[in-house]
Amino acid sequence: MTHAQQLYKLLEEEVIADVEDHIDYLYDLIAKKKATLEDQDDLREAQGILKEFKETLNDINNGEMSDEECLELIEELEQMRSLEED
Repeated sequence: MTHAQQLYKLLEEEVIADVEDHIDYLYDLIAKKKATLEDQDDLREAQGILKEFKETLNDINNGEMSDEECLELIEELEQMRSLEED
């Protein structure tokens, strides 16, 4: 499996789903009128991140990312995930 395929799978099956779950949680807070200004800022940031990840999927599909770029992004995502687990 190439790094592009690994990245695509990681984004599609895990990362994007996690971001969408977080966005849903924030929308729920807003609907219940329990959201803080920080939550609203977090929502905007999460929506931007989601958009970037979806654009990355398109870039992979269109062959616009090198295998090296894909590997770098995989490593960054794994580092972020390990920080969240600590």
